[in-house]
Amino acid sequence: MGASRDRTVKFQIGEGRVGAVYSGRSVRCPPGVGSHSTNDEAPMSRLPHILTLAALATMLPATAIYGDEAPARPDILQAGVSDFVAERTTAANRAQFLETRYSEIINKHLVGELAEEDGREWRGAFWTAGIINERGPVVRNALSRAFEGFAEYGEANQRAIMHTAYGIFPGVYTEEVRAALPDAVHPRPFAIGAHYLLAAGADEETRDLIRSLMARMFPDWENDGRLIWLGHRLEISAAEEVALRPPLVDLLAADTFGQRPVVFSFQRVDRTQPGLAMVRRADGTFARRSDGSFFNVQHLAMARTNMPGTITFGNSPQGIYTVRGTGTAQNEFIGPTPYLWSKVPFEASTTEFLHGEARPDWESPIYKEILPVEWRDYFPIWEAWYAGMAGRSEMIMHGTTINPDFYRGTSYYPLTPSAGCLCTVEFWSPEDGTLVHSDQLGLVQTFLGSG
Repeated sequence: MGASRDRTVKFQIGEGRVGAVYSGRSVRCPPGVGSHSTNDEAPMSRLPHILTLAALATMLPATAIYGDEAPARPDILQAGVSDFVAERTTAANRAQFLETRYSEIINKHLVGELAEEDGREWRGAFWTAGIINERGPVVRNALSRAFEGFAEYGEANQRAIMHTAYGIFPGVYTEEVRAALPDAVHPRPFAIGAHYLLAAGADEETRDLIRSLMARMFPDWENDGRLIWLGHRLEISAAEEVALRPPLVDLLAADTFGQRPVVFSFQRVDRTQPGLAMVRRADGTFARRSDGSFFNVQHLAMARTNMPGTITFGNSPQGIYTVRGTGTAQNEFIGPTPYLWSKVPFEASTTEFLHGEARPDWESPIYKEILPVEWRDYFPIWEAWYAGMAGRSEMIMHGTTINPDFYRGTSYYPLTPSAGCLCTVEFWSPEDGTLVHSDQLGLVQTFLGSG
C-alpha cells in the first residue's frame, strides 16, 4: 500500500511464521497471507497508527505510532505536569475508595448466593477484586461457588467467572475450568477457559480435548477471531514462536511508515514484565532527551486479567492500530492526562483506519500492505486483526490514576494494569491530587513534537 502522509500506525508484534506446520498440524493463516468513554476527543487527521512488535528473542510486542505532519497541539506541547489534577488520587480519597469497594461491593455482593439475575452486581464485585488485586477468602469462596453453578449461567456471568480465575487465580482452578468448558455457551468464555488451561501447562490430552470440544461446540470456529487465535496457540506457544520472528531491524527501519514519527513499545512474551516505549522521529532518527540519551518510558501492555489480546479485556493485542486523535478521559481510572485514541481493524472503518483513503470494506490485503515485506507472513502481528474481528475496541494509550500500591511487590510495580490498553507510570500528590510525574505526558509530547 502506498502509505499516505496523514496516517499514524501502531504495531504490536509477538509470536511464528504463517503457513508452517507444527506438531503435524497445519497452522491457520490470515486470509491472503502465507500458504493460505464518552471522552473529549480531538481528531487529528494527520496522525498515524500504533503498532506493537517483537523485540528481542525473549521479547514479543512493541508499539509504533507514526505520523509525519501531525498537528503540534500547543495545549499539549506546552502543558506541565502541575496543569493536571485528579482529586480521586489524594490519600484520603484513595482510602475512601478502598473502604467502599470492600463494604459496598465485595463484602456485599460476593457473600451468599450468586444468582443469575444478580449477575450485574457480583460481576462488578469480581471486577473490583481484580482492580484492587484482592485474592482473599471472600473472593476465592465466591469463585468456587460460581464454578459449581457454571452450567446454569448465561454468557456474561460465565465470562466473569473465567475472567476472575484467569486474572486473580492463575493455575488454581484448572480442574474446575476443565470441567466447565463443555458448558460454555459462547466462544468467549470457552476461549478464556481454554487459554487458562494452556497457560497452566496443559498436556497433549488436554489440548486434544480442547480441539474436539471447539470443533463440536463451535463448528464455525474458523470465522471467529478468538477461536482462530486459540487454534493457533494449541499448536505453538508464544515463547516457541518468537524464535521465528523476522529481524527486528527490518521493522525498526521500515520505509512503509514514510516520513512519520513512530512509537515503538517493546513488550516481553510475559506481559507481567514491563515494556519500553521509544519514539522514532519523522526523519528516521530516534528521539533523544536534552542530555543526549534516547527518550524512553516504561510501558505496560498487560490487562488486569492478563488474558490473550483477542479476548475483550485481555492484553493489548499485537498488530496495527490506527490513531484517530487525542482526548481526556472521564474514566476514574485513566485520569485527565491526554491519551492517544487508537482503534484496531474492524473497530475502525477502512476510511478511519487509513485516514480518509478510500478502500473497500475490510480485507486482509489492506492490513497486510501496511507491514514491511519481511513481516507480512509473521502470524503474531495479525493479532490486532483477529482482535478486531472478535469485536475488541477502545484500547487506547493512556496514563493512570489507579493506586499503584495495589500492585506493590509485583514485577510491574509501580505500573498499573488496565482493561487492555497501553499504560504508563504516573504519580499524583497525596495531598491535593496534582500530577507530580507523568511518563504519559512525556510520551505524547515527544510523539507530537517529532513530526
